[in-house]
Amino acid sequence: MKKCTVLHVDDSAVIRGVIRKILESDPSIDLVASARNGQDGVDFYKKFSPDVVIMDIEMPVMDGITALEKIIANDKDAKVIMCSTLSVANADITMRAMKIGAVDYIAKPSNSSEISGADEFQQRLLFLVNNIKPKRPLGNVTHETTSISPTLKIQTSEYELRNRHPASWMPSIIAVGSSTGGPQALFDFMTGL
Repeated sequence: MKKCTVLHVDDSAVIRGVIRKILESDPSIDLVASARNGQDGVDFYKKFSPDVVIMDIEMPVMDGITALEKIIANDKDAKVIMCSTLSVANADITMRAMKIGAVDYIAKPSNSSEISGADEFQQRLLFLVNNIKPKRPLGNVTHETTSISPTLKIQTSEYELRNRHPASWMPSIIAVGSSTGGPQALFDFMTGL
């Protein structure tokens, strides 16, 4: 089984060490490079073509938003998780990153006490990396069983998203939601309305 390759971009040596340790705890993940600033992150992305990028926002030389723009311009299918203390404190910058093309975000620990008690951060980070790594497009799937969770499997060729005949009733409200990796699709969907 091919490992999920990850590039981590953060100017803090402490956070790079913490995230390296977290990623190395999962045998299905391979941290291919760590970068100290956005420019190095863009260069490493072009060199290694990782499956997932974990990107800080505030960095010297080039910030994470500019680096994200350059990575997405280079590869519109890039999977970038924004990992910053600004991800919680500044929702505007998080939404800007999502609109540019980030697939999700996570608030990184901001001090030593948060880092030492980082079990929740570790679980969330590993969950995100393992659930947003690129998968084969659905159009290429034929009679293949897809794992949705450890306990649920579906036969993709037999799974229908809607009935063959349209409903005869008109709904009053339509709710649209998304999970990991879905916000960019929601932006595209809402733009089309």
